[in-house]
Amino acid sequence: MFGKKKDNAPVPVGAAAAVCKESSLIAQDCLIEGALQSNGDVRIDGRVTGTIRVAGNLTLSDTADVSADIYAKNVKIAGELHGNIRAEELAELAASARVYGDIATGALKVERGARFVGSSLGQYIAPAIADDGAAPELPPPKAEEAGKDR
Repeated sequence: MFGKKKDNAPVPVGAAAAVCKESSLIAQDCLIEGALQSNGDVRIDGRVTGTIRVAGNLTLSDTADVSADIYAKNVKIAGELHGNIRAEELAELAASARVYGDIATGALKVERGARFVGSSLGQYIAPAIADDGAAPELPPPKAEEAGKDR
């Protein structure tokens, strides 16, 4: 329930925004509501609603149930996502993935059997977390690109 800062002071994690620099796991029996931000890698097995910003790799396992907009370097989805993905390098949808939202990424990989309802937007993606550790403001997909008829 607590992460560690560099000065070893505990940092509470939960409904408020959480900032981490190491790999993090959101277990299957966990629910996070709000903003999740990490400078490391994150694996989600549980439920998250809100916004997710990961400077490294984000993995949603087959038990993940996420309703959030995602900003990350690389994203691998095997569970269910209701929200948009902004991946700097690669967004990968496993065969068990269920994605309902738009994807903007440098490269998209979709395995046979994956369900993707939305638009794939090929465009430059800004980093999920700026060099100073802050979450940059990223615009939502433009209406004409986002597939208004979903």
